[in-house]
Amino acid sequence: MKIYYIEPFFGQSHKEWIESYQKYSSHEIKIFSLSGRFWKWRMQGGAIALADQLLNEEVPELFLISGMIDLPLFKSLLDKKFRDVPLVLYFHENQFAYPEGVNAPKNQLHHYAFMNFKSCLAADKAYFNSRYNLESFLKGAKKLLKKMPDQVGPKWFSSVQDKCQVLPLGIEPKVLERRENTGAPLVLWNHRWEHDKNPEEFFKLLFELKNEGCDFELAVLGESYQDFPQIFNEAKEILANEIKYWGFQEKETYLEILSKASVIPVTSNHEFFGVSVLEATMNGVYPILPNRLAYPENYPSKHLYSSFEELKAKTKKVLQKKLSLDQEFVINLKRFDWQYMVKVYDEEFLKN
Repeated sequence: MKIYYIEPFFGQSHKEWIESYQKYSSHEIKIFSLSGRFWKWRMQGGAIALADQLLNEEVPELFLISGMIDLPLFKSLLDKKFRDVPLVLYFHENQFAYPEGVNAPKNQLHHYAFMNFKSCLAADKAYFNSRYNLESFLKGAKKLLKKMPDQVGPKWFSSVQDKCQVLPLGIEPKVLERRENTGAPLVLWNHRWEHDKNPEEFFKLLFELKNEGCDFELAVLGESYQDFPQIFNEAKEILANEIKYWGFQEKETYLEILSKASVIPVTSNHEFFGVSVLEATMNGVYPILPNRLAYPENYPSKHLYSSFEELKAKTKKVLQKKLSLDQEFVINLKRFDWQYMVKVYDEEFLKN
């Protein structure tokens, strides 16, 4: 089967996901993309440039298209030879579920959220990487449609709902043998340095644990940008004696750190799947996760918390008792490995 993948924002997890699927799939997958920057412009105008890229291409059997696109615009600009090719969306995220202020002012978020909805209307099928992603999309769409002044067709929502399905991410895990950390238990942060990951609460946790006499070392990894939250600078000073690793690391070093880390307390305000947590957990790091977002789908209750005090108590317990992960649970997470997921994807796309 010949598949054309269309991606306006070819960066980070989007890029890694499709390149890994392309590597393992029995289908022939060709990628058409734009660089992963200027996300608002990519959603607004990326469809125009991507439609232009296809002018001299042969006709595929399927278009697999990122949810970060204006699909009605893309569809209208396609050459008529592509008229009968199914259009299938894959949502890594949806604009209904971002915390206010993360991507744009509230009125702008409504605009981009409705763009997601219109794209679903124009698609033949829409896949979401988690149940949370799908349900937050449908909940947000229903709420937004109720705000429209008039002329909202009764079948708008139901026709979109009927097209939606969960298709979890496939990942290409890099797992090293567990290594002994020579010092105190190592606490891990391996997310982007951005407000939606809620670093303020993460460092509040560590400040309080330090004041209570807990012994730990700290690895703060992940990508940082020019304008990152000030709390990182504050934490670098307050936790100077605990910091063992700080800042972005190349893949080999990053994996070595994961193999030594003891616990990953997560405080994120938004997460549609949780690749970084999954990657850490598959390397044996004990996760402590909010009982919301996408986490309850894949992690048992003993790894979830519902309040800051519960987060602190569970983290302290891991640090003091040096708890380790249940290996049966770690093995179960391997279901997301492309080794298993590729067959699910290949068979699913043949249905369209």
